[in-house]
Amino acid sequence: MKFDSKRLRSFIKIEGHISPQGSDQSYFFLKRVDGVTQVFNCLSHRAWPNQLTFFEEGVDSYYLSPCGFYVAVLVNAGGSEHGPIALVDVKNQISKIVFQEVDAQSGAIVWSVDGSKFLFRSNFKNKYDSQHI
Repeated sequence: MKFDSKRLRSFIKIEGHISPQGSDQSYFFLKRVDGVTQVFNCLSHRAWPNQLTFFEEGVDSYYLSPCGFYVAVLVNAGGSEHGPIALVDVKNQISKIVFQEVDAQSGAIVWSVDGSKFLFRSNFKNKYDSQHI
């Protein structure tokens, strides 16, 4: 099946996808399903979007690694700013919480150029913002 990027762009406009990232061959986006926002992706050889995250309260945002193999996700925690960070292996569709501290805020994820690690903002050490790898 040939990938039709014009058809995908039309689908994106109709469905109201939020925060698109990636390329025509591997496209990622947020979509509200059953009242919560989750991360989805479309691959050129698939006809329908694939849901990558299944968090009970959804996600706030996501950051695609430069290589496209991983997605770092800020998980929603009851509407508070103290949600954990999860790492999603796109190929195997496995999610793992990689940062979660009680009463700690986190966000502003930035990936390294090679996609092997990411930097994020958090206040878990001293209740002031600082960066962590």
